[in-house]
Amino acid sequence: MAVSSRTLPPVPPGRAVTDTAAGGLVIGGAGCLSASAVFISLAAVNPGTAAFLRCAVALAALVPLMVYETRRHGPMPWRLHRDAALAGLFLGTDYVMWTISIGDVGPGIATVLINVQVIVFPLLALVLDKTPIPRRFLWACPAMLAGVALAGGVLGASGAPHPVRGTVLATAAACAYSGYLYLTRSCGRRSPRHTVGPVCTSTAGAAVAAGLISLLVTGLPLGISTSAWGWITALALLGQVAAWLLIGKGSARLAPSTAAALLLLQPVMALVIAYLVLHETPALVQLGGCALIIGAVWAGSPGRRSGNTAETRASYSADVIGTGEIALDDPRKPDVRELLERHLTFTLGATPPEHSYALDVGGLADPAITFCSFRIGGELLGVGAIKELDPAHGEIKSMHTSEAARGRGIGRAILTHLLGIARERGYERVSLETGTPDVFAAARALYERAGFLPCQPFGGYQPSPDNYFMSLALTPL
Repeated sequence: MAVSSRTLPPVPPGRAVTDTAAGGLVIGGAGCLSASAVFISLAAVNPGTAAFLRCAVALAALVPLMVYETRRHGPMPWRLHRDAALAGLFLGTDYVMWTISIGDVGPGIATVLINVQVIVFPLLALVLDKTPIPRRFLWACPAMLAGVALAGGVLGASGAPHPVRGTVLATAAACAYSGYLYLTRSCGRRSPRHTVGPVCTSTAGAAVAAGLISLLVTGLPLGISTSAWGWITALALLGQVAAWLLIGKGSARLAPSTAAALLLLQPVMALVIAYLVLHETPALVQLGGCALIIGAVWAGSPGRRSGNTAETRASYSADVIGTGEIALDDPRKPDVRELLERHLTFTLGATPPEHSYALDVGGLADPAITFCSFRIGGELLGVGAIKELDPAHGEIKSMHTSEAARGRGIGRAILTHLLGIARERGYERVSLETGTPDVFAAARALYERAGFLPCQPFGGYQPSPDNYFMSLALTPL
């Protein structure tokens, strides 16, 4: 039956941030970062001093914010502090290496090389989290980097004093920058309630890294003028605090390729700010580069996904479509019971019992739950269920594919079938709970590809470092 077209009701505990809003946050953060070069130029201080003080001064604002966040949402898990601190070491290293590379190869080439993150960041997510990279993004990458090159003024650059060292440093800085982006995005996805904590911890780590490296390489003079302190403070509050809070919040809700592409808007906005503040007039070729960046980012970013597209319905492999059957089933059947027991063993082995919400056979007998199985020739290969939370809200439960059948698109087929049931019933939202450990990465990637976004706990769940909540707003049939 058709789904009602009435307006979606508010879902406060489980409402997910939309792709558009998350993209706006990342663009806002990129805008804040784009002012950094102007502030550093106006401060006229040692590169190492600027890298260290932007982090150290930022902590004066971040620490009170983190204390407030901790009182409101509870302490951030120590594992996230660990990962955020490592991210900070990457960021501090990036700051110093990139600043030195500017003197070696010039700002244009350095800007191009640091933005190699547009490739490295998604590759990290692909290798470590199995997050796919959209084909249209790969096609757009050369145009993005060409636009950055033109906007950075590479064509008008003179001979570089240390081209080899500068290239190595800027490329290494891009890798360190990508490591920071990957780790902070991971922190935001694992604990959506903590936005300030990861930024505060990573900023502290960046201050340590930048300070130590600067002492060894550039020196760390701290006797700067009053006006320089003013510009450094602006750099810390806008280019560190505001920038990374916005980027951290937004990137956690976007695909790595999308976040990386949106961050390429930074050099475009940097030219605008330099024109308004320093009265630096960009050349026509630089303006052309800006236009190329904007066009490539638009072309390479995925459009809004709806779980009701023909592509989603046909995304699983041909052998599944041709021979498999998804139907209502009884969780008490011997083969189903056996698969569910393996599912429970898997979840309890990866998640503490107090945070494991996988249902046993008795739990799946709840009248509010619709249980389905996937079979080929009578052989059970996968199961899944949907539970009605209220007339407009359903929950995906007990998704599991037998180990021998994984990689054939069975999980996608079951999920698509369950979402079809949700639409037929008129649900306006479907949510789910899965785990944060790495063993659940494939499941999280499956749900992301179907259009699910991170959300707050719903339906009586409590937040924990072991649980990850996602939600999908359904579109009418």
